[in-house]
Amino acid sequence: RIRMAMARHVAPTSAPMRLVALALCLGLARAEAASSRVIGSRVGERRELAHYLPSTLRPLTLRGGESVAPTDDTPEAPPPSAEAQLDAAGIKEYAVRLVTWENPALSAGVFAAGNLLFWLLLVQKWSPISLASWVLFLAIVAGVLYTTFAKFLVGFLGPAVVRSPKLGVAYAQPSQLLPLIAPVCDFVNFAIDDVKRACWCVSYAHTAKYLVCSWLLSKLSRHVSLGVMAYLALLGAFGLPKLVEANREEINEALSLATQQLSGLKSQLSSEVTSRLSSLKAVAENAKFELKSALENVGGMLGSATSGLTAGLPGLSAGAGVSSAPRAAAAEAEEEEEDAPAANDDDDDEAE
Repeated sequence: RIRMAMARHVAPTSAPMRLVALALCLGLARAEAASSRVIGSRVGERRELAHYLPSTLRPLTLRGGESVAPTDDTPEAPPPSAEAQLDAAGIKEYAVRLVTWENPALSAGVFAAGNLLFWLLLVQKWSPISLASWVLFLAIVAGVLYTTFAKFLVGFLGPAVVRSPKLGVAYAQPSQLLPLIAPVCDFVNFAIDDVKRACWCVSYAHTAKYLVCSWLLSKLSRHVSLGVMAYLALLGAFGLPKLVEANREEINEALSLATQQLSGLKSQLSSEVTSRLSSLKAVAENAKFELKSALENVGGMLGSATSGLTAGLPGLSAGAGVSSAPRAAAAEAEEEEEDAPAANDDDDDEAE
């Protein structure tokens, strides 16, 4: 229909235009033949797929009205292969190979992508949402352009250039994710127990370590953002392994020297602490002995004073009985002296 419409409505007058129209017609003819071959191959694939369907499913209707009845000897679906199953050890080994630059092209590509990502986020101040939106937009545009131009070039490049997406593929399966979830759960449980040990002060050294680390992180986060720390972690992950591998001998010598110095310092510190503890222990023993002797002297003095007071109590009681009579007589004399002026006053009144 397209060729007939072009023949009716397009009337090229120049030779180049006639050549272009002829090439376009030939391309459309080859595209039509290729599309018919693709449709036939897909029908054949559906026929082969019908043999693997369960017998409980209804007959599969194919393009063109054909139908394939299910068979009773349907083989079971094969289990996932061992290569398709991911495990934590394999991912860890792959990450180690990536950061040690065993495959330079792949490591360089990942490192360049990480630098580009952090450049957009930190320097250009892009948000993660805008970055993800632009990536999705560019992917959709590229897919539309490829799909559109591949249909025009199928006559020149063959039917393999036209591809259709494979939908319904199980990209993530529980059998693949379970080996990854188990190490994550173990790490989370270990981290929670470690923090609880620090909070409940099971070990003073462990708690002090957490206190120092939290204080340093709080001070560091005031001057360095989380994105910068993540970029430094990326640089360290891709740069430190190669740096260590290139200077392994020097690093080993420095580590051995530092270990020797630390061991000597530790032995000197332990001997100094032991001598100080022994001297403090001797001082404490002397103070304890002196305090004990002083307490014994005070107890002896208190005992002698108590015995003296106990011996003097009968004499004090007798002296108190003897001196009570003169005190009574003196009191009566004082009363008589007080009454005498009153009697003299009465006599004077009577005389008057």
